[in-house]
Amino acid sequence: MTRRPVPRALRRATHHDAPTAQHDAPPVAEQAAVEPTPLRPSPRPRLRPTPIAEPAESAEPAESAEPAEPFEPAEPFEPELTAVPDFAEPSFSWRVAALAVAVTLLTVAGGWLFWLDHQAAGADDARRDGLAASITAAETILSYDHRRIDADIAAATKLTTGQFRKDYADTSKTVAPVAKEYKAVVKATVKASSVVSAEPGRVVTLLFVDQATQSTRVQGTKVDQARVRITMVETGAGWRAEKIEAL
Repeated sequence: MTRRPVPRALRRATHHDAPTAQHDAPPVAEQAAVEPTPLRPSPRPRLRPTPIAEPAESAEPAESAEPAEPFEPAEPFEPELTAVPDFAEPSFSWRVAALAVAVTLLTVAGGWLFWLDHQAAGADDARRDGLAASITAAETILSYDHRRIDADIAAATKLTTGQFRKDYADTSKTVAPVAKEYKAVVKATVKASSVVSAEPGRVVTLLFVDQATQSTRVQGTKVDQARVRITMVETGAGWRAEKIEAL
């Protein structure tokens, strides 16, 4: 068995030169004055294990003695709902709307073109038919024969309309007796004609008329030249004279 070496301090105490309790021991006062040698801290501090705290037991809610009563407001609460516009519309709805607008515009444009074409066609008909009707009306209304004056007035009245028919009826009442008295015969002939304006169902014409008159008051035949503007309108019975103005 290996022996450990004895520390030097202990070896001194065991030898004979160690002080005896009676003679070599220092006095009590000196022993008290001797300060103890402080302990040197260990170069490597020892880590003490940290005690792990045990998990605390979950606290159970204390049971109330009486159950809580539900909250009841004094007046029933009715939330005000505000309508929110839905801006997230499907993309196809915009395409349908654009297509509908395009179809509408095409329909309107087609109708407008059709109306323009109809107006142009109607104006052409008025120029052709209205002008011919105005020549016939002028020659019939401005002509009469005392031998058949009543029939001539009746034929002329059929070619008039509106206020002009009434005016012509009033004038014929004065002309008929004079024509019978002087045995007058008046023959009107259109020498030239032109269209002033024309639209569907209405035309204004300018006519150059010669009136040849024979009566007992004149010798031979007297010819009067006149310019007449006639407004013709299309009715269910055909073209009729609405106004005759001597220029």
